[in-house]
Amino acid sequence: MCEELKIEPEKITLIPHGVEVFPDFVRPPRPPGPPRVVFLGRLEKRKGTLELLQALVEVLRQHPGTTLT
Repeated sequence: MCEELKIEPEKITLIPHGVEVFPDFVRPPRPPGPPRVVFLGRLEKRKGTLELLQALVEVLRQHPGTTLT
């Protein structure tokens, strides 16, 4: 990322997530059926909604029946 942004590594500070991480968490198996894409956010350009809808075309091509929630 430093190279891409042309920033010296010592100028970057890592700020951990504000959500506690549980190392013993085991994700439950995905339920049967087509995938579900979930979008949570305001419908505004900077949130990437347009890119999501454009990508959904390819997702549907590869995974028919996928739903967007």
